Amino acid sequence: MATGRSPLTALPARVRRPRAGVFVDDRSLACAVVTGDSLVYFRHGADEGLGAGLKSEIEGRQLDVRRARVGLRRARVIVKAIELPAASARGDLAQMVGFELERHVPFSPDEMAWALCPLPGPKGGAVTFLVAACERRAVDQSLKALDEARLRPLSVTVASHDLPGLLARGPRPARTLWAHRVGATTDLIVLQQGRLRLSRTVTAAEPAALAAEAAATAAIVRWPAYDALWISGDDAPRFLDAPEISAAGVAPTAPPWAPRVSPLLVTLPAPDTGAGILALAVALGSRRPDLDLLPHEIRPRRLSAGYALTAGTAAIALVLAIALFAVGARREQRYLDRLSSAIRVLDADVRSVEQIRSEIATKKRLLSTISAAERGSLRPLPFLRELTETVPADAWISSLSADLRGVEISGQAGAANQLIPLLEATTWLDRVEFTSPVTRGRDKEQFRLKAAWEVGPHGPAQSGPVGATAELPRGTAGSPAPVAPPAPGSGPVRPRAAPGAPPAPGAAVPVGPGNAQVPPQVAPQTEGFAPVRDGAVEQQVAPAPEGQRESESQPTVQTHERRSWGSKGRSRGN
Repeated sequence: MATGRSPLTALPARVRRPRAGVFVDDRSLACAVVTGDSLVYFRHGADEGLGAGLKSEIEGRQLDVRRARVGLRRARVIVKAIELPAASARGDLAQMVGFELERHVPFSPDEMAWALCPLPGPKGGAVTFLVAACERRAVDQSLKALDEARLRPLSVTVASHDLPGLLARGPRPARTLWAHRVGATTDLIVLQQGRLRLSRTVTAAEPAALAAEAAATAAIVRWPAYDALWISGDDAPRFLDAPEISAAGVAPTAPPWAPRVSPLLVTLPAPDTGAGILALAVALGSRRPDLDLLPHEIRPRRLSAGYALTAGTAAIALVLAIALFAVGARREQRYLDRLSSAIRVLDADVRSVEQIRSEIATKKRLLSTISAAERGSLRPLPFLRELTETVPADAWISSLSADLRGVEISGQAGAANQLIPLLEATTWLDRVEFTSPVTRGRDKEQFRLKAAWEVGPHGPAQSGPVGATAELPRGTAGSPAPVAPPAPGSGPVRPRAAPGAPPAPGAAVPVGPGNAQVPPQVAPQTEGFAPVRDGAVEQQVAPAPEGQRESESQPTVQTHERRSWGSKGRSRGN
């Protein structure tokens, strides 16, 4: 058993993960594991079983290996170039190749594992395929060894076909023969423009025999000559310095190894240089080898070129959609920021406008309240004015009480029964009737009557607004006289005597249309109002001085206001 270990600092990122290659010989296997920056190589014989030995080596070296590639020895695989007509190549290619392989392999198709790849050639002519075939038993033994070692197979190839993966990048000769020696056998690899064209395995123990086999291989592929001859593997220096090979016309040279591979080759054990190079080539081989003998049902899934193109297009479309969305969102965010800045500038004005709106709404509610109060309140002054003009000159009103349902009047008159038609003739009152029997005094009749509103407590349509100043007769009948409220604390209201008829001191002044007397004046709310009781407001004129005759006492007017309407009386056409 030979082992080797060396630093691997020039490996690209794609080989940073552990990559294992197993070269399976007739009675042994060689394994190369590339992990991180190191290379581990070992070779195990068949005395304990290939699978068990591989597992023990991996576990003993604590290698984190889960997958591996398998490379078969070239002598166990038949490699042929087969030409097929172009028409047959478009049909069932697998069936056509199977029929053709029956003439070249010594075992039946059912016991065969094979793979093929097209070779470049002229268009329109026959199609050439490179076919590799081997017994299925060889593949199954290799897979069994990996299964015992708990490794997942990635591919099964011919080990020498993976050698081009160790070369440096750059221009290569058009026609190249590569002779790789493992023990007493030599694998001849034919490369055209760096691509595999054909391979052979020969027994050439001497340089002269190797030169003859190289010439025969060039004749098989119909090359008049080859441009380069590379020799590698076991005992390679002896063949490189042999004059027999140089006499063929091309001086042999070592392969142009990649810079990342050269440090590894010098650390391989000398007796296993050929097998070690093949194991390393299998480990670093292509992820998609052209000739893969691994059964299709257990091959790892790989994206084809079409799938990769579709996935890339979808990814690009997704990125563009996300970018478009992000750009749109950014543009909208900038617009919202500008709007927010403008709103902050106008915020003070908006607050002022909202305050003004609030004040306007408050004033509107106040105005509505006032209007509602005006519509539901009494308007006594216009009523008193018409009542003053209607009552006869010999009639006196001692008290008057009014609310929303009607009015009650009490006083003295020469003929009380004449008051009913006069009061019903007004535009204010209706259904006038006595509430108590009329009593006869010295020279007057005491009466008490009530009446309903004909047009409501607001008065007729031509009456003024609530709180309008009532105009009473002044001087002569029909001349208006303004009514002024008495000053607070001025005592009872005294009617003013008409010119030319001064009343006696302390005598009551008669009220009538022919007089110029002022009717009893309603005291303002600040004087003479009783407290509010049950929604009624009571106004009362101060009583006459003590000692004055009942017939000459100062009339008292009471006004009651309630928030309800009485039934409307009948309407008369007069």
